[in-house]
Amino acid sequence: MKILSLLLLTPFVVFTQTVEVKYYNNQIFKSDQIVAHIPREIKPNYAQNHYSYTLINSNNNSVFKNDKIVEISMENDTINEIELYEIFEKKHVLKEEKSKPFDYSSKESLIFKDFNSKTLEFERKLENKVIVKDSLINWEWKLIKGTEEILDYKCKKAITNKYGSTKTAYYTEEIPISDGPFNHSGLPGLILKISSDKSEIIAYNIQKKKENSNVEKPNFKEKKLSLKELEKEINKLNNKYQIEFDNKIKNQ
Repeated sequence: MKILSLLLLTPFVVFTQTVEVKYYNNQIFKSDQIVAHIPREIKPNYAQNHYSYTLINSNNNSVFKNDKIVEISMENDTINEIELYEIFEKKHVLKEEKSKPFDYSSKESLIFKDFNSKTLEFERKLENKVIVKDSLINWEWKLIKGTEEILDYKCKKAITNKYGSTKTAYYTEEIPISDGPFNHSGLPGLILKISSDKSEIIAYNIQKKKENSNVEKPNFKEKKLSLKELEKEINKLNNKYQIEFDNKIKNQ
């Protein structure tokens, strides 16, 4: 199975159309049991087809951003999550606490791709918001057998193991744009679906205009990091949180 490089896969030809694609981003649960353990106060936020994103590609630039996020909650439901253990045929409440509020910032996204300069810029929330600026990611896609029809477009299949996670993409050569949702790109056609063992993002609406339109670059003002610098910052935070957790356990 041959790995195709980004340079081989990316047709840097101006596509004389504006394409707007809307995607749903859903979390995948392996069993109903996992869903049942999500705290009741925030469970509605994991509903299917709740988080919508828009990709606009024109004149060899694209911007990907979340649509308006509507908070969902179970009104008048004040029941806390309670862990009960049966001891000597009697139920004792060992813990009673409210779940943490749902973090909507985790669903926000703002990504700009410039296919002329082959650069990528996007927002990332660490302890503070930072901006990442680097070259387009070479996902090292492997083209494999398999097709799927999405919104009446015939899509071919590709996989990647970049960053230690296996992802499967379906792209259509009927829209010859080497672009896709979030920071994905590098296939010989528009990516309409990407799935992993934890989540799936899939197109639910496509609109095409014959004329090009200007895709405005977001006004990124925060500190800018490279992808390698971002990885270092994430590792630092993970180590910090691990130390805090270990100290908390020791002091109990």
